Amino acid sequence: MVRVALAGASGTVGREILAELIRQGKHELAVLSRKGNQELTDLGVNVAIVDYNDQADLARALKGIQTVLSFIGEKAAQLTLIAACVKAGVKRYAPTEWAMSSEAREPGSEYKDEIHTHLKNLNAEKPVLEFTLFQPGVFTNVVVWPRKTAEYLYTTCIGIDIDGGHALMVEDGGQDFTFTTVHDTAKVVASAIEYEGPWPEFGGIAGSQLKYGELLDKIEQDTGKPLERHVLRMSDLQQGKFESTWLPPYRHPMIPLEMADAFAMQIMTQWWRCAGGSRNSAVVPTWNELLPEMKLTDVDTFLTDVYGKSESQSHPQATKQAIAL
Repeated sequence: MVRVALAGASGTVGREILAELIRQGKHELAVLSRKGNQELTDLGVNVAIVDYNDQADLARALKGIQTVLSFIGEKAAQLTLIAACVKAGVKRYAPTEWAMSSEAREPGSEYKDEIHTHLKNLNAEKPVLEFTLFQPGVFTNVVVWPRKTAEYLYTTCIGIDIDGGHALMVEDGGQDFTFTTVHDTAKVVASAIEYEGPWPEFGGIAGSQLKYGELLDKIEQDTGKPLERHVLRMSDLQQGKFESTWLPPYRHPMIPLEMADAFAMQIMTQWWRCAGGSRNSAVVPTWNELLPEMKLTDVDTFLTDVYGKSESQSHPQATKQAIAL
């Protein structure tokens, strides 16, 4: 048994991982929160109300904790949390990452590189706080938007609308991507908590690795639904221009509906300039290699599972076929 604390687990990805840890029932779980959460308390999770600006307060909450998983997006709060981990004697720390490789950062996530550098500097002279960057690439669940395939993960359209028959593509679609379901990500994290060897610095997780154009081909083959491919030019994106005959219906609960299209154009320009321009948004599947006994769902299996059943039954955990890694 490992004593695990999750910071920011009331969010979407964190809540999915917490659900898997609760389901497995192997560890003593605590959630650090700015306010109470009766639902989690009722599930037997210790909810500690903390002030992320107060290192001493965090250190008290972390007393006896061995592993901390972070899902908080603020740089300052994470720095305080890391300092508190060191003060409390925490052994392992997973910073807020949960995305593509460091070479293909999404808009607004530059702070992740700063946190990574801070952790490397912290351990420069001697091991102080073991850490890994959990990087599952793009959650496969996003590909089948708006179909709901996870209980807590919030998805929106980032450029593929299978049912509507549209897809964005940068140039020839030759960019390398990694796709992993959020459920498989949670299972890998659960196994990593028990892993007896040292955590790798870069903790890539891969359900499938393929070029973006190949993904669109697989979508058409596995679902039987043709996609109109709207090609974006990198020269336009680099100038901040979104030149497309189709604008994905980007929706977010924090964005007023009347601002949605303008926000969508801005996000799509930034995201595709970043992901499409790097030519390498794939991760090195380090955790696949360290946990060879795990079987993760590939893109073909996921798509067949979702589109081979009625929408009300669609769920990646129901899949029977998986790939051995």
